[in-house]
Amino acid sequence: MENFNDPINVILIGAAIVSLIIGVIKEGFPEGLTEGVSIMIALVIIFVVNSANNYASERQLADMVMSADV
Repeated sequence: MENFNDPINVILIGAAIVSLIIGVIKEGFPEGLTEGVSIMIALVIIFVVNSANNYASERQLADMVMSADV
């Protein structure tokens, strides 16, 4: 959920939606989806990588706290 707090990600989500709408209006249904879907795929990759990095960082922090308590 932290990914949705980043203003760049919110802008990219808006750009994907606008691109989908404009693409379908201008080029029709299947062809008009290309750019919007491409932006959405990029967002999914960004979200997965950010989530994996955050998870790894939190695990390392938890391990450090646990080893400091011993």
